[in-house]
Amino acid sequence: MLRENLKRRQEFTDLYQRGYRYSNALLVLRVIRTGEDKQGLGLAVSKKIGGAVVRNRIKRLLRESIRQESEELVSGVNLLFIARKGIETATYKDVQAAVKELFKRARLYKATVD
Repeated sequence: MLRENLKRRQEFTDLYQRGYRYSNALLVLRVIRTGEDKQGLGLAVSKKIGGAVVRNRIKRLLRESIRQESEELVSGVNLLFIARKGIETATYKDVQAAVKELFKRARLYKATVD
């Protein structure tokens, strides 16, 4: 399954305005079903969370957590993960659990799709 990074402003705007929202203590997930045979992924980590080193660490943790689950996810969706305050002290296991929880609640696993 191909995964492309969302880069255009319009893609992020669509996710913010029309995307379904799921959240937990560490992350917010916005999801739009596109109907294409690929996944789009966007990561948003605000400067309020920390400096560049902290923000890049959070993005690395998120990318790896998503990569671990990507084979089990449905295709044809654009995903936007938004980091919340407090994630800067989270461990990899905390981030991985938060990502799995959001995927489960959004019903993005292949086995849970109707």
